[in-house]
Amino acid sequence: MNEGIQRWKINPSMTVVMYTLAACGEIGSTALPVGKSVYSYILGNQSVRHDVMLDTAILSMFVKCGDSGQALKVWNTMEGM
Repeated sequence: MNEGIQRWKINPSMTVVMYTLAACGEIGSTALPVGKSVYSYILGNQSVRHDVMLDTAILSMFVKCGDSGQALKVWNTMEGM
């Protein structure tokens, strides 16, 4: 996803990003590479503002895809936790 976004110079809405993370979580471990790509896009995009809903969507995706190590890292960086 990140490569396509850069190539086509598009900026998906946060709604699209969150639905993509949710879809990856529902699919499970086979969608983990896509979820990681979305996460990479979020981290590399300074205009993306983290809030509880976005951070929860990221955390949920990693947990549902079976990457507990990355989920723990996200959990530890969430504000107010």
